[in-house]
Amino acid sequence: MRGILHSEQNYTVNGRLSWVGSSSMEAVCWITPTSHDSRAMEWAVLEARFVLVARKPSTSSSFKVPPLPIDQNDPVAVGLAERAESSKKRRLLEAKSSLFLEPPTAEELKTVHTFFTNARSSSGNTLTEPFEAIETTVNADPSNTDRYNMLKRIPMDNLFWNSLAICQPQMQNTSGKIFGGFLMRNAFETAWASAYLFALKQYDHLFQNATNKADYPAHHQPHPFLLCVDDISFLHPVEIGSVIEFRSHVVYSTGRAVHIRVETHSRPPHSNGFVNTNVYHFTFGCSNPLSRSYCDVDQMN
Repeated sequence: MRGILHSEQNYTVNGRLSWVGSSSMEAVCWITPTSHDSRAMEWAVLEARFVLVARKPSTSSSFKVPPLPIDQNDPVAVGLAERAESSKKRRLLEAKSSLFLEPPTAEELKTVHTFFTNARSSSGNTLTEPFEAIETTVNADPSNTDRYNMLKRIPMDNLFWNSLAICQPQMQNTSGKIFGGFLMRNAFETAWASAYLFALKQYDHLFQNATNKADYPAHHQPHPFLLCVDDISFLHPVEIGSVIEFRSHVVYSTGRAVHIRVETHSRPPHSNGFVNTNVYHFTFGCSNPLSRSYCDVDQMN
């Protein structure tokens, strides 16, 4: 997101291929106000990049796509191609450095240790102490600043939210599977609700312990807004009739921003269990200061 989309304004959606490999492609789309040159990306209020892979319908094996000639006299085309190539190298590097394949680096271990030490209070309380127990003692004694500071750091176990949906036939795409836009919309709504509930934790505590409740009117409650949609992975198709579960949790927060990870788990008809089909990453901003969350080691990668 580069700006704010206003409902009373008209916009133009543009798109073009930016890079083509042997069987994969990257397309870039951007939205500009109609009052500006729609082809000029510098006026874009939103930009999105999509990586697509060509497959043979019969075997699902890779399908070779035609090459994309790059006009070297077009600086926009050259810039998009260079950026796409850089993104490809980054994806390959991230895949090789996954915690499922490689142990954490020294820098990652140092970051995890910093989270661990900062989440402890000076009185030596452990991270396993229930959040509700800390909140109860703070409400009983608001002057206990040590316990109050612990409320500003919330363990990830307290930051999970789930939602369920049933995949109906009207949600299918041209391939007879569930449309990806339906999954992304539901994942976004779950992520926004999670960011909202997370932001309310700090607001509710301040309101309950405020001497003057008028300082915290209802219309001053935190209202998250989207900053960025990061990587979205489509791991497996979702079948019609499946029960899908959206598992959302906060993986990081700082200042006035919070990062939400959402996983979609699907249980197709006549199956024996759930399968992880999608992973989404959203970053939201907030008008109010947020609590800190310390995360599990496997979410640091």
